[in-house]
Amino acid sequence: TITADITAMPNGSDNGDYYVNEAIVTVGDNLIYSNLVVTQVTNLFISGTVWEDEDADGMIGPVETRIPEIRVNLYQPFNNKNHNTPDATYGGTQLDRVYDTNGDLMSPVITGTDGTFSFEDVPAGTYYIVAEYIDDEYTVTRKKAGGSDPVDGARDSEAETSFVGNNEFGNIAWIRQITVSNAGVPNQNIGL
Repeated sequence: TITADITAMPNGSDNGDYYVNEAIVTVGDNLIYSNLVVTQVTNLFISGTVWEDEDADGMIGPVETRIPEIRVNLYQPFNNKNHNTPDATYGGTQLDRVYDTNGDLMSPVITGTDGTFSFEDVPAGTYYIVAEYIDDEYTVTRKKAGGSDPVDGARDSEAETSFVGNNEFGNIAWIRQITVSNAGVPNQNIGL
């Protein structure tokens, strides 16, 4: 007779908690223990800031206006195995809405008074951020003005382009192909 007793991550674990996996297999009268595996619970996320690039340098300045009340949606590349039609198409790219780690459809978020947005409990994968209903007065600022400098790279715009008209969400800006793997992805900023 072979039986197994396996410990796994308990429900309700919080970001930063640790858990231990261990398997104990009983073969007849003998107990065989697996190696212990210690894992830290991480909350994968994507976050950023929408701001007005008043000096047009592509970098968030300390006194530049953060833009509240911009609707930001998270999408993933369209997968026709899930359904027959994409949830959105921008610039010819077909996209699907995203489900969180609990299997719930992620709702769009509205930027706060400080212009920030955050999507929590994002499964590992590739994503697109789409900022919607942007006022006609704005265009997208210069992308990746911070270059490879890690400090400036955290303050620059990741947004690639705007699409005007002919879509139900008005003027939009997007960030394409953000890869989330084993850590959250901050600083997905959109400069307008």
